[in-house]
Amino acid sequence: MYPGAGWNGDKPIYRFYSYGVHKIYNRFGTDRIFNNQTGGAKAYACKGAIGTNCLGNQAAGTYWDYDITPINSIKLAK
Repeated sequence: MYPGAGWNGDKPIYRFYSYGVHKIYNRFGTDRIFNNQTGGAKAYACKGAIGTNCLGNQAAGTYWDYDITPINSIKLAK
C-alpha cells in the first residue's frame, strides 16, 4: 500500500506477506493498493477492521487508487 495515488518512490507504507486480514491505521484520502500476489490470489479493501464489508476484489498484479478513509483492513485470500 502506497501513500497517495502514486508509487512514492517505490516506498510502500504497508507490506503484507501472508493471507488473512491486516488492519490499517490512520489513513485518510487516496492511497494506492497494489496486489503483488501471484497465482490468482485476491486482495480486498474492507471497511470492517476484521475483514468485513469489503469492496469487491482486486486481481493479482493490479493496483487501484482508493479513497482509503473508510477502509480499516486489507484482506488477502487465495
